[in-house]
Amino acid sequence: MGDVNVGDKIPLTFFLEDEATGKFVEANVYDADGAEITGSPITMSEVAGGIYEDDSLDMPDTSKVVAKFKAYNEVGLTTLYNAFAGSGTYLRNVGATDVISKLDTIISALTGFSGSFSNVTATIELEPKLNAIIEEVKDVKAIIETDVKITESIKTDVNIETKIKTDTKIKANLEEC
Repeated sequence: MGDVNVGDKIPLTFFLEDEATGKFVEANVYDADGAEITGSPITMSEVAGGIYEDDSLDMPDTSKVVAKFKAYNEVGLTTLYNAFAGSGTYLRNVGATDVISKLDTIISALTGFSGSFSNVTATIELEPKLNAIIEEVKDVKAIIETDVKITESIKTDVNIETKIKTDTKIKANLEEC
């Protein structure tokens, strides 16, 4: 459902396929070890046309969180609404910028490598190998930077698509009134 940085708000979203409004959706959120995270469970807010959202919970320092959603008929959360339930997984952002920074450090260290060898042959053989390693690390860095750009582009496209769907549902609901 998306990558979330540690400490950022988890953008929980649940959609009732029959677009029912006036329901009460509860989310229980668990970390990668299956323990419920601080602040869970929460009752989500209705947005429009069966869409319920919440962003009150912080992403813990875990590889992922899993949200379990249940829809109820009343505020007391005792009667399930047509047994509507679902789940969603939110992954921790792996910090590509941190990886890129570490690769820069490696490149810098390898590029600035100098040492004295008692054997001139060892120096001659070592230099091309170090240069090859530097080039490989630079290639990996370039791939990660490209992936970050693609991921950001996809996130933007998904956010736009979600907004269009939400706006369309809101417009349809307003037209019904």
